[in-house]
This record gives sequence, C-alpha cells and structure tokens, in this order.
Amino acid sequence: NVKNAVCVLGGDVSEFQLTVENKAREEKDKKISEQEMADFALKNQADFINIEETFLVDGFSVEDPIGIVGKEITARILSVGRNEDLGKVMSEIAVARGMRYLGSLDARLALIKLISATSKDYCMIFIFEKNITICIVKGGSISAISNIDSGYGIMNEKISSQINISLEEGKSILDNLNNNPNDGASYAIKTIVAHSALEIKEKIHSELAITDKDSLLPGVVLIAASSWSLELKKVLSDTGWLSGLPIERNITINTEIKIPEDIIIEQEITGGESRCLFEYAALHYLNK
Repeated sequence: NVKNAVCVLGGDVSEFQLTVENKAREEKDKKISEQEMADFALKNQADFINIEETFLVDGFSVEDPIGIVGKEITARILSVGRNEDLGKVMSEIAVARGMRYLGSLDARLALIKLISATSKDYCMIFIFEKNITICIVKGGSISAISNIDSGYGIMNEKISSQINISLEEGKSILDNLNNNPNDGASYAIKTIVAHSALEIKEKIHSELAITDKDSLLPGVVLIAASSWSLELKKVLSDTGWLSGLPIERNITINTEIKIPEDIIIEQEITGGESRCLFEYAALHYLNK
C-alpha cells in the first residue's frame, strides 16, 4: 500500500534557476570560518526555494569550504520556483486517497543526479511542451542554466492555427503522425511539423551560444523530452546543428537516454518511454 505521495514537476509548471555569487577574501591565508560562511549564505528568494548549494574555493570544487584557505569563495545555489497553489491541490488529492503529501521534486534535478552518477561533464537539454531548459554540467554539478519560453507545443499550435482546427484536434493529428509516420499525413501537416522542428532547433542553438560564456561547452549533449516528435528527434540527432558553437571536439548527441541496468526500481511504472525516464529518475532520487 502506497502511504506517501510526491509530485514530480517539469518545466511547464516549475521554474529552475542557478544563482552564482562570488566573494573575494581579504585574508586569503586565513581559514574560512563558520561565521564567514553564515554571513555569505544566500537566502531563499521570494518566489524560489533553494534546493541545492555547491561551493568552489579559488575555482576548485569543495564539499565544505569551512577550514580551507583561499582568496575567493564561489557559491552556486540551485533553486526552483514556488508553486503553492499546485502544492495545495496535490496535497488534497493525496489526502483524499489516504496518502501523506511529502512535497514536490523537479524532474530535471532528478534526471541530472541520475546521469551524473556515471557522467560528469555534459550539456543536458530538457524539452517540455512550453519550456526548454538547458543545463551545463561540469564535474557532476550544474554550472549554468538557461530557459526558453517555448517547447514542442509550438508544433501543435502551428498545426491548429494554419489549418484552422482546435488545439485538441491538432494534438490528435500530431500524435497520429508520431505513432504512424507512414499513415498518409498530408504534405501540409508534414511541412508544418518540419518547419516547427527547425524553429525549435534554432532556439536551442541560439541559447546554447550564451548559456556559458566563460568556457567551452561539453561535447556530450544529452536531450530528454516529456514527449518526443519523431521529426524533432531526427533534427536534433544530427551533430551538424551544433556547428558554430563554442563546444569541445568529438561531439556526441544522445536522444535515447536509457536507465542504467544496475538501477532497480520496485515500483511499477506505466506510460510512454519519456514518462518512464523522468519517473525512474525521480524514484531513484527519492530511494537514495
């Protein structure tokens, strides 16, 4: 019997940001004290909740700066947007089903934690219906985040507007095209989808160019979507679209992220491939 409930949030309902603060130390040969770190601590912003913090001293990642000497401390604070209304609704649903609501978990953080168990440097691109989140991961920790207020939903919107049908009908046509690519979709529909995929690709390319201006982007690019369009997956699987970016050589792109075989989740999960990926990551995060 399930007793506890956690709401796993994606980019369409939860903001995701990284705040970086630097502090130059006047007494660089003096050990960093608890009081110094307390004075340096970043507070929760009004609309965000801090969920993770990492530190660097003189550019080197450290688990705890206290007791270390150095001339500069860098704090990276990962936070998610508050969504108290959604939390209240999810809590009521959980209670109605006889469960205790424990809170929410961001699917992006869960998946990055899962991947970082085996990979330390990569670009992670999350594609949701109305949001695209780019995370640059170095040394297993997020070093930069960028958000695009658009997602794969523009395909549905363009189909609906250009052939004058409802959004629901447009979504049905797109779903059928993804599930049955050889099922005789009209040339007009295929053209709209192809142009939309190119538009999404260009948005991601432009954002990658400014996400991390201080160093080269990792050459490993991982892409996860809450729902994939076959056309978008095809467009983003070709490394050619990354040309012109400040990125490492020997680029690899992976749009087929698999759950490591040594991860065992007892809970049964139903749904599509993309949904399973995010839910497995969340369960792995919660079970640790």
